[in-house]
Amino acid sequence: MYEQLPVPFGLVRYGVAPDHPEVKNVISKFTSVAELSRFNFMGNVTVGTDISLDSLKSAYDAVVLSYGSTGEHKLGIEGEIGPSSNLFTSQEFVGWYNGHPKHANLKVDLSSTDTAIVVGQGNVALDVARILLSPIDKLAQTDITQHAIEVLSSSRIRHVHVVGRRGPVHVSFTSKEFRELVALCNTYLELDHTWLETQLTLYADVLRTDRARRRLMELLVNASKKKPITTDRESDKKQVFLDFLLSPHTLLTHPETNTVTGIEFQKNTLVGKGLDQRAVGLDTFHQIPAGLVVSSIGFKNEPFMGSPFDSKQRIIPNIRGRVKDEHALYSSGWIKTGPKGVIASTMYDAYETAESILEDFPSTYSNFKPTQALHDIRTQLKLKGIRTTTFQDWLKLDDIEITRGHLASKKREKIVTVDDMFSALLKIS
Repeated sequence: MYEQLPVPFGLVRYGVAPDHPEVKNVISKFTSVAELSRFNFMGNVTVGTDISLDSLKSAYDAVVLSYGSTGEHKLGIEGEIGPSSNLFTSQEFVGWYNGHPKHANLKVDLSSTDTAIVVGQGNVALDVARILLSPIDKLAQTDITQHAIEVLSSSRIRHVHVVGRRGPVHVSFTSKEFRELVALCNTYLELDHTWLETQLTLYADVLRTDRARRRLMELLVNASKKKPITTDRESDKKQVFLDFLLSPHTLLTHPETNTVTGIEFQKNTLVGKGLDQRAVGLDTFHQIPAGLVVSSIGFKNEPFMGSPFDSKQRIIPNIRGRVKDEHALYSSGWIKTGPKGVIASTMYDAYETAESILEDFPSTYSNFKPTQALHDIRTQLKLKGIRTTTFQDWLKLDDIEITRGHLASKKREKIVTVDDMFSALLKIS
């Protein structure tokens, strides 16, 4: 396994919310596989730059591309281009609080505003909203990074708008994520339940046959009917706004500091039927003031040097994981299917690719020596001055992070830069 970062587990480590430790339990299963003698991990290697795909194809009987969605959709609105303080994509913001080396040094200011806008209504959008509104003592016990805890501790955020371009029935988040958000201490949902119920009557046929969506809509209605929290201090009360039928039109910024001050949205109407309806802009606009904007409108697959790529579907073209017109080249995960689904569904997709490899194996087997192939590639990388890591190195870093976490009364304290990872390994070598 070749990994761009020195450590394994990708999305589980850097994408799953820190207050969802149960989702990260899959790491134990991955570890049991990684500890098999037939498995080799080589971290801190960028395939395509440090080593070519052709080199791997010549060294192994089969190569699987499983690099996920490395891009993210931008808002594409006026004012977005250029440096703007407190404007982030969800990939950046999630990477910041989860300690991804690429985003760990993000400059996030939560002390200068009480309102945030999250554009998008999927599970990641609700993750961002929940982290912004969660009690700090709850987050401090998780594996969230210390730099994020320090910023969140001084946060003034009390109001979070989660904005979508279509209606309530079209949201992409799940019941579980929504329940967690509205269950936060001193937090209530700001949504007109009369308007909501009227909207849902328009989709009675859809909800009659879609049990999961019907249950989610029932949760929305019940939450919208709850009375606001009564607290001794008004500043303790927090609000989640679900705003519908709005598309971002213009990013609003301070003329001198270029700091985000909000978004002007274009109001929408819907055309079409049921869940396939699309939003069409009207000639009316609505401004929401906010000092923080996080866009969460989907991920985007990018091509890989040396591999075919379907620019329309934005996937590596494949049949059950077999890359089209390529010998012994396979794909798995979001780069195979598109950026959709959760870890569980992605695992089933991986099983399909594995089955294809096993079916093809008699014709692809070349009696190669994996130990020799690994040695040759390590030699190439060493000559280029590339520092690599093994799975044993990761286990050492894992112990260090857990120890650091225990000292801070939390699950782990991640090492958030590549240099610090290698420095830590050097100290114990």
